Amino acid sequence: MLLHLEGHCIETAAKRERRRVVSALLDVDESSEAFAQLADELDLLTRFLENGDFRKLRSERPELAGGRDLFVELTRAPEEGRFALTAVRTPRAEVR
Repeated sequence: MLLHLEGHCIETAAKRERRRVVSALLDVDESSEAFAQLADELDLLTRFLENGDFRKLRSERPELAGGRDLFVELTRAPEEGRFALTAVRTPRAEVR
């Protein structure tokens, strides 16, 4: 999942994307593939927001503190409860 850090930090980007996903969920059929995809995205974002140490992330990775137009890919790491953040130069076609 891509997060756009345009003038704000990683935490704000995740919160904004979570709101977008919740809104999109209201507009799709619960039995559709799109609903399942959005539900997975919502789960990822919710876990990230609940468990992420954003103060630590911003101090260790200044590019996540905001002030830059940057895309970051958020994925689950292989370790349970961990996340991976990868800076991406250009967004993929799935950016909304």
